[in-house]
Amino acid sequence: MLPKGKTLFFLTFTACSTLAYALTPTARTQAADFEISARDSFQSRVSLGANKQDGHYLVTWSDLARDRMNDVNIYGRLVDANGKPVSKDIGIATGAKGQAISAVAYDQHKKRYLVTWSDWRNATTVESDIYGQFVNANGSLQGKNFVISENRAASQKDVAVSYDPVRRQYLVAWKHGSSKGPELIRARYITADGRAKGDEFQVAEGKGKQDRPSLYFDPKRQRFLVLWRDTVDGHLEKTTAIRGKGIFSMFINPDKPHKAAPGKLIDIEDDACLPTSLYAAAYSPDADVFMVSWTTGRDYQKLGLDSWGAIISAETGEHMVKPFAIARANDYQEFPTVTYDRHNKRFLAVWYDLRRDHGARNADIYGRFVDASGKMSDEFVISDLNMKGARRFPVVAYNAARDSYLVFWQDQRLKTPERPYAKIFGTVKAGSGVK
Repeated sequence: MLPKGKTLFFLTFTACSTLAYALTPTARTQAADFEISARDSFQSRVSLGANKQDGHYLVTWSDLARDRMNDVNIYGRLVDANGKPVSKDIGIATGAKGQAISAVAYDQHKKRYLVTWSDWRNATTVESDIYGQFVNANGSLQGKNFVISENRAASQKDVAVSYDPVRRQYLVAWKHGSSKGPELIRARYITADGRAKGDEFQVAEGKGKQDRPSLYFDPKRQRFLVLWRDTVDGHLEKTTAIRGKGIFSMFINPDKPHKAAPGKLIDIEDDACLPTSLYAAAYSPDADVFMVSWTTGRDYQKLGLDSWGAIISAETGEHMVKPFAIARANDYQEFPTVTYDRHNKRFLAVWYDLRRDHGARNADIYGRFVDASGKMSDEFVISDLNMKGARRFPVVAYNAARDSYLVFWQDQRLKTPERPYAKIFGTVKAGSGVK
């Protein structure tokens, strides 16, 4: 069983004039919404890894089975570019005491995925560790679950992972600390065979609260971009002259010893009400920029929570387009994520949206296209508006071979008083180049 209170962290939700241009929203439904797994379970917090060689995707999620209602595990399933399953459900991490909230990266050389997650199997109170598991391209497990980081004096969670195809290694990052002391972003390199390469290192300076890291590989400069949320403490106030909660970025070059530094500010909120959503980014090789997306509470009293974005230079990290509203309709627009469409040279930003039902019983998945200059198409609905229930926490990937987008999310359309289901659903949207 999980330590007391630990099943709640993946079940709870955040409680804390858009510019429109002539980028035609040409995406159209290629297939109806489809269910990923028929497991009798509460499924949440989906993650996605892409095998571009085969056009397959590993969809992973936190899974709370009805016959083990206090023990969450990590499950996954392979699907093709049309969303059709190409494997059975895969029990990736099913140990005692619980595993939850996964992140996935794909190694095209070894032809396998690395799935990472927070793990309580060794916990005596609230401490969690970071574990990993290799999943082969055919869906079989390669080896057993292995430790990436463990520390009995602190907790490790909020894991992120990305793969470096040049050096053929992974970078894994996570939040290290506890609610009673500093919480800092730490990271370490993992070889393609699952061995730790060097010691763990601290990503950014700070003595306060850092969390929600995300990682992306820059193929041009062969380095990683790391994003995180930072409750700006006295140390950073002296070095950056800012206060509140902010989104920061930093580049990590694997060929150079890393030295913790304050990081570069992307956005700040003086009232410290920045929600705990994950921060997402995607790289444009055409414009050599990253688009970053996040949830903001800057207009909370008037509009609730909104999805915002920024365009930053992949070379310097400086703003190319300052923070702008992606979605700010009345009520909540949360957990934005983003992918890059090389064929049409644009980003697709996706989020979950409560504008249909202010009571939060029904939430939908929305999207819009954004180019490298920040110009946006009209918003469009991705999930089925005829379905009842809340759809939350989307992930998205672009398939260049088919010029199509795959979107997955947590869906409660099957929820009943007797069975409070949440399932992972998805859909495929075709881009403008499909013949």
